[in-house]
This record gives sequence, structure tokens and C-alpha cells, in this order.
Amino acid sequence: MKLSKRFLPLIICLIFTAAFVPHVGAATSGSCGSNVSWTLDTVGGVLTISGSGSMNDYINSFNPWSSNRLVKSVVIEDGITHIGASAFSGCTALSFVTISDSVTSIGASAFSACSSLTEITIPENVTAIEDYTFNGCSSITSIIIPDKVKSIGRGAFSYCSSLASVSIPKSVITFMPDVFSYCPLLTSAGETGSGCDIEFAWTTIPNNAFYGCTSLQSIDFPSYITSIGYSAFYNCTSLSSITIPDSVISIGDSAFCYCSSLSEVNMSGNMNGFGESAFFECSSLKEITVPDGITSILTYTFYNCKSLTSINLPRTITSIADSAFSSCRSLTDVFYGGSRSEWAGITISDNNAYLTDATIHYAVRETAIISLSAEKSADGVAVLAEIDNPDNGTVFAAGYSNNAALAAVTVQNGTAILPAETETVKIFIWGKNSLLPLCQSASAVVK
Repeated sequence: MKLSKRFLPLIICLIFTAAFVPHVGAATSGSCGSNVSWTLDTVGGVLTISGSGSMNDYINSFNPWSSNRLVKSVVIEDGITHIGASAFSGCTALSFVTISDSVTSIGASAFSACSSLTEITIPENVTAIEDYTFNGCSSITSIIIPDKVKSIGRGAFSYCSSLASVSIPKSVITFMPDVFSYCPLLTSAGETGSGCDIEFAWTTIPNNAFYGCTSLQSIDFPSYITSIGYSAFYNCTSLSSITIPDSVISIGDSAFCYCSSLSEVNMSGNMNGFGESAFFECSSLKEITVPDGITSILTYTFYNCKSLTSINLPRTITSIADSAFSSCRSLTDVFYGGSRSEWAGITISDNNAYLTDATIHYAVRETAIISLSAEKSADGVAVLAEIDNPDNGTVFAAGYSNNAALAAVTVQNGTAILPAETETVKIFIWGKNSLLPLCQSASAVVK
């Protein structure tokens, strides 16, 4: 039997109405723990949890009130000690929660995706914030963590898009990754008592800790921070400058990747390395000093840092990986802590032309003959040499004909004239009291 098209809008409307209206006869009370029960006032939307002990966890099952979209507030009465994992997850109409001080633990994802929840007071006896507890609570604006909390789990406050301030006590010593990822209203972070939007007492910045916090403008690292995790500040596009304290010994992969406003970086002097893509596409970065002790610049570390004009590299560098400086088209000067010969010994992989084409400034000068050429002229054979002579040794140009010594003359300002019959030329630099030359060049054929 074919249905008339005029009934289709009505049928569709009924389907959507059925989807968003509580089922007739849906339960309004029941058990949610060994000695814990729940009741729901369907008129006011108040869900009350009462009894003693722990609520059930609902990690792999739906809570009893999951199909009822009328839950607007929750009251957890005295006697309850544990709020179950995923207990109120997805209660999108839930806007207010009252929790008794008898609660000492809150399960993972307990309030995740409660998108209407604007505030919550965590009881003072709670010792841990579990994984994803408040993930996706997009209306919460501030959080105060009680003094007894010792750990905060993975993604506990991730995707809290209205979160503007968090106070974390010094009692918290463990932070898991993604803790504040995608919290776009946070503007500052720093040590407890600093007055920043996020106050913390961490010893490490966890992986993805501030991933996608696009309004974060400043980070005040405490002096006891020892490491910064991978992607910790990934895509923090408002972050403009950072000073990494000497306590930090490592920076993870992509730690400041896509921090497009980052123009100034002051690095720890005690670092033993930073990861791949650590400053990938930090397009406002103009100059940077790599600390002494760093031996390798890894793949894509400074990729497309298109404003980078100069970099200071330590003498300890032994290798620069593929594309570490790719697309750094403004790079003109490299200040290297070693000598010319040491620079020549660094393994520089492909796609680093902007680095190798820059002017290299050497902190250590060594006696060296950099280049030599000789060609016939009206006065004889003109010799042109580029020489690095920090010891002020005497420079001689020696001319040869048929492999026999012909003449030797002092080189003045890099030039000399040898007899017209000269066929090949060598340069020698003699120290003031040396019996042997400090260095000598290969033979150059007269052109």
C-alpha cells in the first residue's frame, strides 16, 4: 500500500517527537548501587541519589536514567562516597549539581558531555579527578580543585570551551595528557599564586596539555619544571613568547608546533634535546639559540619558520636531520660555536639548503686556507687566496714550473704576483717560531 505524500511530513514529525520525548512509563526510581538508590522528579527534572557507599560504574552500560532527557539538576546526598564512572555522561540538560562532602571519588567520564552544566563544586575530600571527568562540559566557566586532590586524569577538562579559569593546588603532583586540550578561552598559565587563568604546581607539562588552546597568550613556567611533553602547546596560535627555565631537560615532539605568533623563545641551558617538529611552522619566530649540549636537530624541527633570520648553534651539534630547516627562506645568518673545520664535520641531511646557503659565523677561528686561484696577467701570474689567519702567521705563495720550485713570495691582502712561467701554485702559512707550516693548500693550476 502506497502512502500519500501529504502524510510524509506528519510521519517525519512523529518520528522526531518520539526520539526526543521520554518513553511513556520510563522508570523514575531504582537502584544504582548496592546501598544506593535514585529518584527522578519528572516535573522539576531533579535527580536525587541517596543511600550509602558507592554508586555503580557505567563504563560499559547505560545508567538507569540515560533515556530520560528531563534531568536538569542532580543532588547527591550525604552518605554517598563514590560517583560512578559515566554516571551522568551525556545529560545535556543538566545545569546544576550538588554533591555531598561524603563523596571522596568521582569516576571517569562522570560528567562528560554535560554541555549545559555551568558550575560545579568538587567536594573537599576528593583525592583524584579521573580521566575525562568533565570532558565536553562546554558551559563550565571556572573550576576550583580541592587541596586533597593529588592527580588529574587524561582529558579531564578537555573540550571545556567556556572554561576561563582553573585553580589547581600544589597537592596535585600527577597530570595526565590532554588535560586542558581544546579549551579556547584560557589565556594564561603559571605557578600557583601567579594569578594566571590556570595555576599549577606541575613538575612536567603533560603531552597535549594545552593542545588547541588558541587564546593562550603566556605561560609562566615554574623553576622546577623538568620536561615539556609532545604537542603540549600544539596550535596555541596566540602564544607570543616563552622562557624555558634551566630545570627543563627535554622538549617533546611537536611541543610548539603551529604556534604561529611565537616570536621569542629563551631556552633552558641544560636541555639534552628537543623532539621532531618541536617548532614546526612557528612562522613568527625570528631568531633562536640552541643550547650547548644539544647534539642533534631532528626532522622538521624548524620547518617553515619563515621569519627566522638567524640561529645560534652550539659546538656540540653533530647532525642536522632531513628538512630541519626546510622552507626557512629568511634565514641569512648562522652563528656557530665551533670552527670552520668542525662545521664541515657536521652531518647535514637533505632539504636544508636555507641553512647551508646562509652566512656561517664561526666562534672559533683556525688557521686555514679557504680558497686559492691563479691566472696569468700582464705582470706575471696573479695569485688570489682567501685565508683565515688568526695567529698572524706569514703567508707565502710558492710557484712551480715542471714540478720544480720556481719562486716564493709573501702574500699581501690575499694577493701576490709570481713569475710568468709559473704553472702551479701552493699557499703556505708559517707561524712565527714554527719549523713546519701551520697549514698548506693543495696545488692550484694556473689558468
